[in-house]
Amino acid sequence: MMNLLNAATVRTMLSNDEAFRISLKFLTGSVGLKIDDAKYMLTVRDGEFLDFAATEDVDGAEVVFSGDARSWQDVLSANRPPGCQGILYNDGRSGVSYAADPVALGVFSRAILEMERVLRNACSGVQRSDLLPEVERDFEVIVGRYVYLRVQGVQYRVYYEEAGSGSVPMLFQHTAGADGRQARHFLEDSDLQKRFRMISYDLPFHGNSLPPASHRWWEEEFRLTKEFLFDFLLSLSAKLELDRPVFMGSAIGGLLALHLAYELPDDFRAVIALNSGPKPEFEKEQREMLRMYSDPRIGSQWTSTLMVANMASTTPEVYRRELGWIYSQAGQDATEGALHYYAEGYDLTPDQLSSIDTSKVRVYLFTGEDDFMATERGTDRIASLIPGARYQRLRRLGHFGCAENPDALKQDLWTAFEELSVDS
Repeated sequence: MMNLLNAATVRTMLSNDEAFRISLKFLTGSVGLKIDDAKYMLTVRDGEFLDFAATEDVDGAEVVFSGDARSWQDVLSANRPPGCQGILYNDGRSGVSYAADPVALGVFSRAILEMERVLRNACSGVQRSDLLPEVERDFEVIVGRYVYLRVQGVQYRVYYEEAGSGSVPMLFQHTAGADGRQARHFLEDSDLQKRFRMISYDLPFHGNSLPPASHRWWEEEFRLTKEFLFDFLLSLSAKLELDRPVFMGSAIGGLLALHLAYELPDDFRAVIALNSGPKPEFEKEQREMLRMYSDPRIGSQWTSTLMVANMASTTPEVYRRELGWIYSQAGQDATEGALHYYAEGYDLTPDQLSSIDTSKVRVYLFTGEDDFMATERGTDRIASLIPGARYQRLRRLGHFGCAENPDALKQDLWTAFEELSVDS
């Protein structure tokens, strides 16, 4: 255990890793690691890698990660236990934690993520996942266009993409700060196209849905609310002439799914809630972390890196990189503003959840074992409250639904898809 890391081997691997080199742009400083009594320091100056070496102490490092050898072995193994997907993620199940000024953590986050990957390769062997094959078509089967919607009295130019000829409409909700590209692999799937009319949209202020040009939006803080989401979805459904669509979403979308099932059961035939749970209870430190998404001292790499760190350990690298790229383009204040619904807008009580009528609107609950909602107080609790809800924990599902591992999620949800396309 004490020899978990060979500093010379790690130094050589870091020196030869292009993704790590690129992540160091403009950085100067150090990152410390404490593994039992052993200590290591990564040093960078003016965007150049200087050293990775054993050291007597890690005092002065901008960020320090600490844990016992067993915990480090868990996060650096190829097959990581649930909740131990990485050193930037800790929902209480990992024994590796960090100490850092939040701004320094954000600045170094991308380099830390690349360093962690190299450390894992050094400990467990180089893990290379396959790339996706090139497609054998000239034009994408997905068609995108814009629609004008009036939401809470304001006109929005909303972008959406569509695919499929099935009779059952299905709406895909992206996660906070991202956009509808997260659902592209499902929209491209020929099996799903036969069963559903699939629609993936960008919420206003996200992706291609620009802020409203007829409103002085820059004089207001963007805050996504339950009322806005309800009005938006009903307006979109009416404009596209959707007959009680299926709604599918993860994270804020998973919470929104339950809100829809409770308040709008006549407007949706089913909801598929990924990584849903009870009303979040945020401590002061957690609320401050939410504000980091808009901190001008950090930049978009913090949002992108933290989201990648939230992904399941089983997520193939190609999808991990794609999701990180999408999040690197999140609009100013979009992620923090969208998470307002997650932190403040979702307010369903146990009594309200218990009153959801699954004879009117089917409720499917799926939660990834790596997600922080995979606990007795998380989705387990929600599932026990909703009569008739279908619930399953999934090993290959992370925080971001079909953006992470679409082939695996399709397999895991196939029974639900068959039920919805045949019996709806």
